[in-house]
Amino acid sequence: MSFDFNKFHSVLFNECKRIFFIILEELSHENIYSLALYNSGDNWGYLFPTVATKKGLSEVAAEYQKDEYYQNQSMDELEADLKWSPCDSPRHVNYESTLKESEKLLQQAEDMMEEYWDNHQEDKCDELHQQLVQTCLDVLKRLDSEGIFQAIDRTSFVLNVLNGDQSDEERLERAKLLNPEQVFKQYELEI
Repeated sequence: MSFDFNKFHSVLFNECKRIFFIILEELSHENIYSLALYNSGDNWGYLFPTVATKKGLSEVAAEYQKDEYYQNQSMDELEADLKWSPCDSPRHVNYESTLKESEKLLQQAEDMMEEYWDNHQEDKCDELHQQLVQTCLDVLKRLDSEGIFQAIDRTSFVLNVLNGDQSDEERLERAKLLNPEQVFKQYELEI
C-alpha cells in the first residue's frame, strides 16, 4: 500500500485555494494575524484551515478575564498569553469541515500509519508523518507564491502548519520556511 502524495498535493492545493479565499473575504476586517493548516499531530484523520484574528483574540481574552483565576491579569497580558494558542482562538474551528476531499485521502494515510504502528514500524510511521507535513508546507508555499493571500498585507500574519501537541521549536521551524523574515522574527519574539 502506498500513498499518492501528488494527488494529495493537488487536491489539498485546490481546496485550500478556495477556502483561504473565503476566509480572507469573511475575516480580513477582523485583522487576521495567523493562518494555518491544523491537525492533531500524529492523527491525520482530520486537517483543516485555522485562523486567528485580533478581534477574536480580544474576545477570548475578555472571556478569560471573567474567570476569577485570571482577573489579576491585564488584557494585554492575557492577549500575549493566548495569542499563539490556536485552540484558544474563537475562529479556530470555523472552517473545520472544509477540506473534505483531502480528508478522504488522509484516511488512507491514517490507516497506513495505524498498520505501521501495529507492526512496530515506527520509522515508517514517522516518515509518512513527515511527508504529510512537507506536503502541507509545500501547498502553503505555493498558495503564497501565487498570491492567494494578497487580500491582506503579507507582513501582518504568520502562515504555518500547526497541531495540538507541538513544541514552540517545531512551530518556529515551520514558520521560518513559510514567512518573510520580518514576520518570522516577530513571531519568534512573541512565541
